[in-house]
Amino acid sequence: MDGFFPLRQRREFTKAYQEGVKIHGRIIVVFLRLRGEGGGPRLGITVTRRVGGAVVRNRCRRRIRAAARWGYQVVAGMPLDVVVNVKREVAEAPWSEVVAELVRCLEKGCTRLARRS
Repeated sequence: MDGFFPLRQRREFTKAYQEGVKIHGRIIVVFLRLRGEGGGPRLGITVTRRVGGAVVRNRCRRRIRAAARWGYQVVAGMPLDVVVNVKREVAEAPWSEVVAELVRCLEKGCTRLARRS
């Protein structure tokens, strides 16, 4: 597989929020949760109405999904749930900053998960 599987159900998001590690970034907040079963990483993206209208929210989702392709190598093969909460700044931030921020948060989260185990 060349990318993340999608997180779709509310309970999967809730488990990531409650049981996972939280990493704050300038333009995103990332939650990582180690799953018991095998499989690859799964990605969920949340964008609230405070970020903007539907066009802006969808643009933010597309940008995070595309950036996740760059950050996939950090978590490849790990049974992780990754939830990205988007802040308003993602819509206006330069592309390189979005990618760098997501990769940095994924690396930091993996380090914290390793310490926890």
